[in-house]
Amino acid sequence: MIRRSLAWAALAIGLSGPAWAADIDTMMRSTVRIFCLEKKSLSTGTGFIIGDPENQHVVSNHHVISCTEDGGRAVVFLGRGKIIELETVWSSELKDMAVMKPEKVIDRPQVVLRDVPPVKVGDVVHVIGFPGAADSQGEQSDRAIPTHTQGTVGRLVSGRDVANRLIQHSAPTNPGNSGGPVFNADGEVVGINVLKALAAVPTANTSGEGPALKIQRVPLGEGIAYAIEISELTAILDHQGIPFQRASTWTRFVGMFPPAMHAAVPWILVGLGLTVVLVAAGGTAILVMRRGGANAGQAAVGPNRPQANAARPVGTPVLRGIRGNFSGQTFSLSDSPTILGRDPRSASIIFPADDQRISRRHCQVWFDRGANSFVLEDCGSTNGTVLLGEGGRDRDDLLQGAADRRRLMARQRFSVGSADNIFEVGFAES
Repeated sequence: MIRRSLAWAALAIGLSGPAWAADIDTMMRSTVRIFCLEKKSLSTGTGFIIGDPENQHVVSNHHVISCTEDGGRAVVFLGRGKIIELETVWSSELKDMAVMKPEKVIDRPQVVLRDVPPVKVGDVVHVIGFPGAADSQGEQSDRAIPTHTQGTVGRLVSGRDVANRLIQHSAPTNPGNSGGPVFNADGEVVGINVLKALAAVPTANTSGEGPALKIQRVPLGEGIAYAIEISELTAILDHQGIPFQRASTWTRFVGMFPPAMHAAVPWILVGLGLTVVLVAAGGTAILVMRRGGANAGQAAVGPNRPQANAARPVGTPVLRGIRGNFSGQTFSLSDSPTILGRDPRSASIIFPADDQRISRRHCQVWFDRGANSFVLEDCGSTNGTVLLGEGGRDRDDLLQGAADRRRLMARQRFSVGSADNIFEVGFAES
């Protein structure tokens, strides 16, 4: 009986391992085509859905919807005669990202954003988007169906043309993919497509109309495309108070099951819990009966038995604003530095430009998983970064000078530029 119960529990847990992890259909449904409409021209790109229906937004590149700066309109194209207007909520040319609010709810699932831990070289990635070259075939209605390609992460680099950390990947990418999501093998968004290695070259015009030469963009190399790391976006969303679904242990566990079963996963867990309790209770009773009570007073594990490994913190490493401009806000941390400062080109947490107490690139913080600790480093700021003592027992520790760093444990606080800006490192529940 016990073996049969365990077999059913194992079957329930193993219903859908990696085969269900990357659900291509769900990825494609959460990806939408964006048109930027002007009086005499039209440009196209890609976007994706974040937030539940009550707080739904569409994310893309700034350059995809840049026509709106000159009076143009950005719309989502869902098929012949089906367009939904978009209103820009936040946009940055420097970071080449934009967040928009649709005029009505788009009946598509939201994506899950995975910013911690970041991707690694060699990870498999899926690119979903609307390359313009694909429009040469099919019916007009087919232009609302995205294209799926696959590749691997080649490098993680800092951007020159955009002020972001970038993922270099090999998934086939073309003009029209801009603004589209890059998914990991678990179907979570890890990047936003933004660049492809292209060169503008003159080519012969054989049509007989217009100039003899025309300029076309051609690839500089195959398998070289760039995506903005999704942590750049989640920092902005947290700052702007825009809701989204962040990946966690729970979302990844639910993703192991077929999409049709997602709503039933909590009930499956309840059933598994009851099964485990019953199995454990039955096993204990059998053990007591076999021993005949002779050794009933001897515990299998004594109360003072040492544990094999000390418990490690569970949850997502985060930085919380305690006082100042970012009070009440939470930012995810990874093993890539999160920079605090006034320079929008390099900082992820951006202070007001007129706050001279904060240097343009003031300090940076990240989580060292190997040492299981946070790291705080001053970037040569003018007014320094201060690691605050706890409850007056310890002195404040001034960090001032490039590469002056300290290791922090959860719940330690520090100030940036002055006591008016205080942050705390810690963990959020996964």
